[in-house]
Amino acid sequence: PLPPPSPTTRVAFEYAGPTGLTVVGPVTGLRYRFDGPGSLVDVDVRDRILLASIRQLRQVGSPKTT
Repeated sequence: PLPPPSPTTRVAFEYAGPTGLTVVGPVTGLRYRFDGPGSLVDVDVRDRILLASIRQLRQVGSPKTT
């Protein structure tokens, strides 16, 4: 059998903009979709630096391993 996938560390971001927002992580290539104000999305910690630089996004809580 295959080994289990390695754990990924994720961190939640909250969106405070007026409409929706989609961001593509520069490291993972994952798409993160924030549907509207107050949306919470778990983000791979490797993409955190870019998302933290977006004014309408703020990190909430501490990173967690999934």
